[in-house]
Amino acid sequence: MLLPIEQRIAAELGVQPRQVSSAVQLLDEGATVPFVARYRKEVTGGLDDTQLRNLEERLGYLRELEERRAAVIASIDEQGKLDPALRDAIENAETKQRLEDLYLPFKQKRRTKAQIAREAGIAPLADTLLADPTRTPETEAANYINAEAGFADTKAVLDGARQILMERFAEDAELIGKLREFLADHGVVASTVIADKESDPAAAKFRDWFDFREAIGTVPSHRALALFRGRNEGFLRLQLGLDSDPTDGSPAGPNPCEGRIAGHFGIRDQGRPADAWLRDTVRWAWSVKISLHLELELLGQLREKAEEEAIRVFGRNLKDLLLAAPAGPRATLGLYLQDDVLVQTAAPLIALLDQHLLGAVLRITASMDEAQLGLVAESCKRATDVFVPLWREPYVMLVPESHPLRFRKGFAWDDLQGMPLIERPYCPQQQMLLPQALRVIIPPMTNQYLNLTKNSSLAVAIGYPDVVSIANTAINQTGRAVECIAIVMLVYLTTSLTTSLLMNWYNARAAIKER
Repeated sequence: MLLPIEQRIAAELGVQPRQVSSAVQLLDEGATVPFVARYRKEVTGGLDDTQLRNLEERLGYLRELEERRAAVIASIDEQGKLDPALRDAIENAETKQRLEDLYLPFKQKRRTKAQIAREAGIAPLADTLLADPTRTPETEAANYINAEAGFADTKAVLDGARQILMERFAEDAELIGKLREFLADHGVVASTVIADKESDPAAAKFRDWFDFREAIGTVPSHRALALFRGRNEGFLRLQLGLDSDPTDGSPAGPNPCEGRIAGHFGIRDQGRPADAWLRDTVRWAWSVKISLHLELELLGQLREKAEEEAIRVFGRNLKDLLLAAPAGPRATLGLYLQDDVLVQTAAPLIALLDQHLLGAVLRITASMDEAQLGLVAESCKRATDVFVPLWREPYVMLVPESHPLRFRKGFAWDDLQGMPLIERPYCPQQQMLLPQALRVIIPPMTNQYLNLTKNSSLAVAIGYPDVVSIANTAINQTGRAVECIAIVMLVYLTTSLTTSLLMNWYNARAAIKER
């Protein structure tokens, strides 16, 4: 039995299940990955953005897998074909691919030649020839002639029996899984130019791929995307072959995939009457049904991997570009200042760095992860950091007379473990803070809020447009312009003073306090 989704993700990411549970809860509540990574580290136990993105992607995949698993079990159960062994195999399927392989024989599909043959009662003939190759196919087929069902001679009957076996071979989950693994290890992507396209000037950029072969497991992303682009533009033909296929035009030997199909069902060429017929059935099953299906599947996986790798390469290059030092070849030192550290406190350190690091550029960073040097409180030190104390500030603790530490002149943090109403010094790295920029822009925002109050739809709440409209009407009808304009000015002044008082109060509350 498979583990719960959260435990599986925790094992894959190498983290604790409680971290995954917390992250899943936040994501389900609508939080985004960047928000959780930046502002909810204390909840997730420090999961970074890469881990969270992998978690989100894997969570979606596994939930879709569970939904599909329930639908498959319900569908097979309705058909009355769900035995304990099949249920166990479905419940332990770890991938969608494996689940669909198990569901393939029971999937509702259009009426096939094999189904027509089974309806005509030819299935026992296929089972007989497969189980006992000593039987003569033509002789046995004569007993199943049914002209009304479209099987008027032995050839038609044997073709129907072949269709039944071909469908059985192509829907065997264990066999398809083995063939998929074999092709992934020994498959070769071959590209050739389409006839009459070689002389096309637009095909010149794909000239390197006119006659190309490479193992599917080693094709780099950029080359794979070039091959698919050539196919989409109508210049290249892509095929999936085997590394054992000859390249000099010589006759091909026995196909190893056909041998694996025959071995899986116990088919051997021992000169018995039905051996040749069974061998042809295996060859047809591979060339008509199985090979095309696996070729489309593996080429599709190759394209998905190539696109994902291309996105990762683009992301890395873009990150390097965005994080490049603006000073060119000059060395850049990233400095992180804790939010509650004043600039005047950090000024001596900055001056010292500028004095000893001649020719270097000092860059203030917003994240400690991007900095080479940080100025933080000792309590915010990470275990992986090299910490050099610059100065110490005394801490004073007020305790009641009955407190066990009342006679101590000094204490360490370990002495405070388990003590109630004791809080460690403020650490902004573990809390969500109002950005410093917002504190600075509050005063000029007053004018903007006043304009919004007066000129936007918010002005309806205070009736300012109505006052102006009535004043204009009164001026036109009475001619008392001075009084009307004074009323409008009074309303505007009242609105301005109210907005200013509110913003000044908010500015005083959010302003950075000097210490």
